[in-house]
Amino acid sequence: VSNDGRLTGLSVQWDSNGDAVVDGQSAVDADGSFSFTPAGLTPGSHMVRVRVREFNDALFDYQVSPWTSVALTLDPSADAPAGVSSLALVHD
Repeated sequence: VSNDGRLTGLSVQWDSNGDAVVDGQSAVDADGSFSFTPAGLTPGSHMVRVRVREFNDALFDYQVSPWTSVALTLDPSADAPAGVSSLALVHD
């Protein structure tokens, strides 16, 4: 995750079934990394939508980026978590 401001306090939300409802979220580390364990997905290829959420101190409200589709393959035998190479707020 990248941002024009601080990374701490950001969270990544995901929608694993395409209904535009948040199915979960993860906090972003100071280096911009995050991880999540998709619940309810069967092994194989999936399209998951993700977005970044940030609290705007000036508006005293949360801002979210648009949903971004990310392809992933769920392999329960693999030890490595799925990753997203880049995700950012368009306007902050």
